[in-house]
Amino acid sequence: MPAKLIKGKEVGDKVCADISAELKDLYPKTDKVPGLGIIVVGEDPASLSSVRHKEKQSKKLGFYSEVHRLPATASTEDVCAVIQQINENNQIHGLLCQLPLPENLHEKAILKAIDPGKDVGGMHPINAGKLFSGKRGYLPCSAYGLMQVIDFTKQPIYGKTAVMISRSDIVSKSLALLLLRRDASITFCPTLSGDLPEICRTADILVTDAGKPGLVRGDWIKPGAVVIDASVTRSGEKLVGDVVLEEAVKVAGWISTLPAGGDDPLTITMLMKNTLEAFKKRVMM
Repeated sequence: MPAKLIKGKEVGDKVCADISAELKDLYPKTDKVPGLGIIVVGEDPASLSSVRHKEKQSKKLGFYSEVHRLPATASTEDVCAVIQQINENNQIHGLLCQLPLPENLHEKAILKAIDPGKDVGGMHPINAGKLFSGKRGYLPCSAYGLMQVIDFTKQPIYGKTAVMISRSDIVSKSLALLLLRRDASITFCPTLSGDLPEICRTADILVTDAGKPGLVRGDWIKPGAVVIDASVTRSGEKLVGDVVLEEAVKVAGWISTLPAGGDDPLTITMLMKNTLEAFKKRVMM
Protein backbone atom coordinates (compact mmCIF):
# COMPACT_ATOMS: atom_id res chain seq x y z
CA MET A 1 0.00 0.00 0.00
CA PRO A 2 1.52 3.40 -0.94
CA ALA A 3 2.44 5.81 1.82
CA LYS A 4 -0.02 8.49 2.88
CA LEU A 5 1.33 11.93 1.94
CA ILE A 6 0.84 14.60 4.59
CA LYS A 7 0.77 18.23 3.47
CA GLY A 8 1.76 20.91 5.96
CA LYS A 9 -1.21 23.01 4.86
CA GLU A 10 -3.58 20.19 5.77
CA VAL A 11 -2.18 20.00 9.30
CA GLY A 12 -1.92 23.79 9.53
CA ASP A 13 -5.56 24.28 8.55
CA LYS A 14 -6.59 22.08 11.47
CA VAL A 15 -4.45 24.13 13.89
CA CYS A 16 -5.84 27.37 12.42
CA ALA A 17 -9.37 26.12 12.99
CA ASP A 18 -8.50 25.47 16.64
CA ILE A 19 -6.97 28.96 16.96
CA SER A 20 -10.06 30.60 15.44
CA ALA A 21 -12.37 28.68 17.75
CA GLU A 22 -10.35 29.71 20.79
CA LEU A 23 -10.26 33.36 19.71
CA LYS A 24 -14.03 33.33 19.24
CA ASP A 25 -14.34 32.25 22.86
CA LEU A 26 -11.70 34.66 24.20
CA TYR A 27 -12.73 37.91 22.50
CA PRO A 28 -15.97 38.45 24.47
CA LYS A 29 -13.99 37.96 27.70
CA THR A 30 -11.08 40.27 26.86
CA ASP A 31 -12.27 42.65 24.12
CA LYS A 32 -8.74 42.29 22.73
CA VAL A 33 -6.95 40.33 20.01
CA PRO A 34 -3.44 38.87 19.88
CA GLY A 35 -0.77 41.24 18.58
CA LEU A 36 2.24 40.11 16.55
CA GLY A 37 5.26 42.29 15.82
CA ILE A 38 7.75 41.30 13.11
CA ILE A 39 11.13 42.88 12.41
CA VAL A 40 12.81 42.37 9.04
CA VAL A 41 16.20 43.84 8.19
CA GLY A 42 17.40 44.36 4.63
CA GLU A 43 15.95 43.35 1.27
CA ASP A 44 16.55 39.60 1.11
CA PRO A 45 13.75 38.35 -1.22
CA ALA A 46 13.15 35.12 0.72
CA SER A 47 12.87 37.00 4.03
CA LEU A 48 10.51 39.60 2.57
CA SER A 49 8.32 36.85 1.09
CA SER A 50 8.25 35.01 4.42
CA VAL A 51 7.25 38.17 6.29
CA ARG A 52 4.43 38.82 3.79
CA HIS A 53 3.09 35.30 4.38
CA LYS A 54 3.26 35.78 8.15
CA GLU A 55 1.51 39.15 7.98
CA LYS A 56 -1.19 37.71 5.71
CA GLN A 57 -1.85 34.75 8.02
CA SER A 58 -1.92 37.02 11.06
CA LYS A 59 -4.56 39.26 9.53
CA LYS A 60 -6.55 36.28 8.26
CA LEU A 61 -6.87 35.00 11.82
CA GLY A 62 -7.92 38.42 13.09
CA PHE A 63 -4.67 39.25 14.89
CA TYR A 64 -3.29 42.77 15.13
CA SER A 65 0.09 42.91 13.38
CA GLU A 66 2.96 45.33 12.87
CA VAL A 67 5.92 44.88 10.52
CA HIS A 68 9.02 46.96 11.24
CA ARG A 69 11.25 47.16 8.16
CA LEU A 70 14.84 48.28 8.69
CA PRO A 71 17.49 48.91 6.02
CA ALA A 72 20.43 46.55 5.56
CA THR A 73 22.63 49.37 6.89
CA ALA A 74 20.96 49.19 10.32
CA SER A 75 23.29 48.41 13.21
CA THR A 76 22.77 45.84 15.97
CA GLU A 77 21.99 48.76 18.28
CA ASP A 78 19.34 50.05 15.84
CA VAL A 79 17.61 46.66 15.75
CA CYS A 80 17.77 46.27 19.54
CA ALA A 81 16.23 49.73 19.96
CA VAL A 82 13.21 48.66 17.87
CA ILE A 83 13.01 45.42 19.86
CA GLN A 84 12.91 47.40 23.09
CA GLN A 85 10.06 49.54 21.78
CA ILE A 86 8.06 46.43 20.90
CA ASN A 87 8.92 44.78 24.23
CA GLU A 88 7.24 47.75 25.93
CA ASN A 89 4.21 47.85 23.62
CA ASN A 90 1.27 46.26 25.43
CA GLN A 91 -0.64 45.85 22.16
CA ILE A 92 2.04 43.41 20.92
CA HIS A 93 2.08 40.01 22.63
CA GLY A 94 4.50 38.19 20.32
CA LEU A 95 7.69 39.38 18.63
CA LEU A 96 9.68 37.74 15.84
CA CYS A 97 12.90 38.92 14.26
CA GLN A 98 13.07 37.44 10.76
CA LEU A 99 16.20 35.37 10.08
CA PRO A 100 18.71 35.31 8.51
CA LEU A 101 19.99 38.75 9.44
CA PRO A 102 22.58 40.68 7.40
CA GLU A 103 26.09 39.47 8.18
CA ASN A 104 27.11 42.75 9.86
CA LEU A 105 24.58 42.18 12.68
CA HIS A 106 25.14 40.29 15.93
CA GLU A 107 22.38 37.69 15.77
CA LYS A 108 22.78 36.32 19.32
CA ALA A 109 22.64 39.81 20.86
CA ILE A 110 19.50 40.64 18.86
CA LEU A 111 17.66 37.44 19.78
CA LYS A 112 18.66 37.87 23.43
CA ALA A 113 17.19 41.41 23.43
CA ILE A 114 13.69 40.03 22.81
CA ASP A 115 11.50 39.74 25.91
CA PRO A 116 11.37 35.95 26.55
CA GLY A 117 7.65 36.31 27.25
CA LYS A 118 7.15 37.67 23.71
CA ASP A 119 9.65 35.36 21.98
CA VAL A 120 7.11 33.53 19.84
CA GLY A 121 9.87 32.29 17.53
CA GLY A 122 11.26 30.25 20.43
CA MET A 123 14.81 31.51 19.80
CA HIS A 124 15.66 33.27 23.08
CA PRO A 125 18.20 31.42 25.28
CA ILE A 126 15.66 31.21 28.11
CA ASN A 127 13.11 29.46 25.90
CA ALA A 128 15.84 27.21 24.49
CA GLY A 129 16.74 26.29 28.07
CA LYS A 130 13.12 25.54 28.90
CA LEU A 131 12.91 23.24 25.88
CA PHE A 132 16.05 21.41 27.00
CA SER A 133 14.85 21.04 30.59
CA GLY A 134 11.32 19.98 29.67
CA LYS A 135 9.69 23.13 31.06
CA ARG A 136 6.90 25.04 29.36
CA GLY A 137 8.09 27.77 27.01
CA TYR A 138 7.73 28.89 23.43
CA LEU A 139 8.82 26.18 21.02
CA PRO A 140 10.78 26.79 17.80
CA CYS A 141 8.08 26.96 15.14
CA SER A 142 9.66 24.52 12.65
CA ALA A 143 10.09 21.72 15.20
CA TYR A 144 6.69 22.51 16.74
CA GLY A 145 5.12 22.13 13.30
CA LEU A 146 6.87 18.83 12.60
CA MET A 147 5.61 17.52 15.92
CA GLN A 148 2.09 18.38 14.76
CA VAL A 149 2.73 16.33 11.61
CA ILE A 150 3.83 13.31 13.64
CA ASP A 151 0.78 13.61 15.87
CA PHE A 152 -1.43 13.95 12.78
CA THR A 153 -0.50 10.38 11.78
CA LYS A 154 -1.91 9.15 15.12
CA GLN A 155 1.00 6.71 15.28
CA PRO A 156 2.35 5.92 18.77
CA ILE A 157 5.50 7.72 19.90
CA TYR A 158 6.08 6.09 23.29
CA GLY A 159 8.91 3.56 23.05
CA LYS A 160 9.44 4.15 19.31
CA THR A 161 12.78 4.81 17.62
CA ALA A 162 13.36 8.17 15.94
CA VAL A 163 16.39 8.72 13.70
CA MET A 164 17.54 12.26 12.85
CA ILE A 165 19.81 12.80 9.84
CA SER A 166 20.92 16.30 10.78
CA ARG A 167 22.23 18.29 13.70
CA SER A 168 20.44 21.60 13.15
CA ASP A 169 19.32 23.41 16.29
CA ILE A 170 15.97 24.72 15.06
CA VAL A 171 14.80 21.49 13.42
CA SER A 172 16.27 18.16 14.44
CA LYS A 173 17.69 18.99 17.88
CA SER A 174 14.52 20.79 18.93
CA LEU A 175 12.27 18.05 17.51
CA ALA A 176 14.38 15.39 19.25
CA LEU A 177 13.80 17.09 22.61
CA LEU A 178 10.05 17.16 21.96
CA LEU A 179 10.09 13.46 21.07
CA LEU A 180 12.12 12.69 24.20
CA ARG A 181 9.32 14.28 26.23
CA ARG A 182 7.06 11.61 24.72
CA ASP A 183 9.50 8.78 25.60
CA ALA A 184 10.87 8.05 22.13
CA SER A 185 14.40 6.72 21.65
CA ILE A 186 16.53 9.15 19.63
CA THR A 187 19.51 8.52 17.33
CA PHE A 188 21.43 11.36 15.65
CA CYS A 189 23.36 10.59 12.47
CA PRO A 190 25.78 12.79 10.51
CA THR A 191 25.55 12.09 6.79
CA LEU A 192 29.05 10.57 6.90
CA SER A 193 27.99 7.76 9.25
CA GLY A 194 29.28 4.56 7.63
CA ASP A 195 26.28 2.50 8.68
CA LEU A 196 23.71 5.22 7.95
CA PRO A 197 21.39 3.04 5.80
CA GLU A 198 21.28 0.33 8.47
CA ILE A 199 20.54 2.85 11.24
CA CYS A 200 17.74 4.41 9.18
CA ARG A 201 16.11 1.01 8.75
CA THR A 202 15.57 0.89 12.54
CA ALA A 203 13.55 4.12 12.52
CA ASP A 204 9.84 4.17 13.25
CA ILE A 205 10.15 7.95 12.74
CA LEU A 206 12.78 9.12 10.24
CA VAL A 207 13.54 12.84 10.00
CA THR A 208 16.08 14.24 7.55
CA ASP A 209 17.31 17.82 7.23
CA ALA A 210 20.73 17.14 5.72
CA GLY A 211 20.51 19.19 2.55
CA LYS A 212 21.65 16.18 0.49
CA PRO A 213 19.27 15.57 -2.44
CA GLY A 214 18.59 11.90 -3.05
CA LEU A 215 20.31 10.80 0.16
CA VAL A 216 17.55 8.62 1.57
CA ARG A 217 16.63 5.73 -0.72
CA GLY A 218 13.55 3.55 -0.45
CA ASP A 219 15.50 0.58 0.91
CA TRP A 220 16.72 2.72 3.83
CA ILE A 221 13.18 3.01 5.18
CA LYS A 222 11.50 0.68 7.64
CA PRO A 223 8.16 -0.55 6.26
CA GLY A 224 5.33 1.56 7.66
CA ALA A 225 7.63 4.27 9.09
CA VAL A 226 6.75 7.94 9.43
CA VAL A 227 9.17 9.82 7.17
CA ILE A 228 9.65 13.59 7.39
CA ASP A 229 11.79 15.29 4.77
CA ALA A 230 12.49 18.73 6.27
CA SER A 231 15.09 19.68 3.67
CA VAL A 232 14.74 21.88 0.59
CA THR A 233 17.81 22.16 -1.67
CA ARG A 234 18.17 23.70 -5.10
CA SER A 235 19.26 21.19 -7.71
CA GLY A 236 19.51 22.89 -11.09
CA GLU A 237 16.15 24.53 -11.72
CA LYS A 238 14.35 22.42 -9.12
CA LEU A 239 13.99 22.44 -5.35
CA VAL A 240 14.28 18.94 -3.93
CA GLY A 241 14.43 17.18 -0.57
CA ASP A 242 16.71 14.50 0.85
CA VAL A 243 14.30 11.61 0.25
CA VAL A 244 13.87 9.86 -3.10
CA LEU A 245 10.11 10.24 -2.96
CA GLU A 246 9.14 7.80 -5.71
CA GLU A 247 11.00 5.03 -3.85
CA ALA A 248 9.94 6.06 -0.34
CA VAL A 249 6.20 6.02 -1.07
CA LYS A 250 6.42 2.29 -1.78
CA VAL A 251 7.76 1.52 1.71
CA ALA A 252 6.84 4.20 4.25
CA GLY A 253 3.51 4.45 6.01
CA TRP A 254 3.44 8.25 6.09
CA ILE A 255 5.56 10.88 4.31
CA SER A 256 5.69 14.64 4.79
CA THR A 257 7.83 16.99 2.72
CA LEU A 258 8.29 20.76 2.85
CA PRO A 259 6.67 22.73 0.02
CA ALA A 260 9.16 23.37 -2.79
CA GLY A 261 9.83 27.06 -3.22
CA GLY A 262 7.24 28.35 -0.77
CA ASP A 263 7.07 29.25 2.88
CA ASP A 264 6.03 26.34 5.03
CA PRO A 265 2.43 27.18 6.01
CA LEU A 266 2.60 24.92 9.06
CA THR A 267 5.63 26.72 10.51
CA ILE A 268 3.81 30.03 10.06
CA THR A 269 0.71 28.58 11.70
CA MET A 270 2.72 27.50 14.74
CA LEU A 271 4.02 31.06 15.02
CA MET A 272 0.40 32.12 15.29
CA LYS A 273 -0.22 29.39 17.87
CA ASN A 274 2.69 30.69 19.98
CA THR A 275 1.36 34.25 19.63
CA LEU A 276 -2.05 33.13 20.88
CA GLU A 277 -0.39 31.51 23.90
CA ALA A 278 1.58 34.72 24.59
CA PHE A 279 -1.66 36.70 24.36
CA LYS A 280 -3.38 34.43 26.86
CA LYS A 281 -0.50 34.72 29.32
CA ARG A 282 -0.53 38.51 29.16
CA VAL A 283 -4.25 39.15 29.05
CA MET A 284 -5.78 36.31 31.05
CA MET A 285 -3.52 36.63 34.09
